[in-house]
Amino acid sequence: MDLTLIEPLDAGDEIRLHGVETFDLPPGQTKEYKFNVFAYREGRGIARVVFTNPKTEEFFTVEVEFKFVPPEKVGQIKLSTACRQQAVHPISIMNPLPTAVAFKCEASIPEIRFSPADFVVPPNAEGSVDALFRPIHAGSGTATLKLSSKELGDYPYTVSYDAKPAGLEKAPVFK
Repeated sequence: MDLTLIEPLDAGDEIRLHGVETFDLPPGQTKEYKFNVFAYREGRGIARVVFTNPKTEEFFTVEVEFKFVPPEKVGQIKLSTACRQQAVHPISIMNPLPTAVAFKCEASIPEIRFSPADFVVPPNAEGSVDALFRPIHAGSGTATLKLSSKELGDYPYTVSYDAKPAGLEKAPVFK
């Protein structure tokens, strides 16, 4: 039993295949062979599965095509605060690759910023970024934010926000 990724050739650790290494099948019967595919970004791939009889060295080859699609959303974030005040929501990202991965952050509304704006997650480690919401007008609605990486693809989030009117603030006194 041999399970191999044949396309794309430059996938590295971005596409992983996992299946059992032995597969017993009595003569004249059929049985499903299941294996797992893990892809960290959108694209296409082809895997080759070769079933070999160790006694007779007869073999049967199957090629399986995959299309990896990005998620519609990774999660839902709720942000609520008064105008001119800041709400913070931390977002954690796991890097399963053996190399560092850079992320770029963007939001669909200007009231949402990130700290840091761009960040790098070390190999086989977890990184974090804060989504900062500081509204200037009262209101509620939905927005989107996205963390993008060349190696791991996009992490889209849906944001529900609620900005309440600002309360009374102390008047500044100049002497």
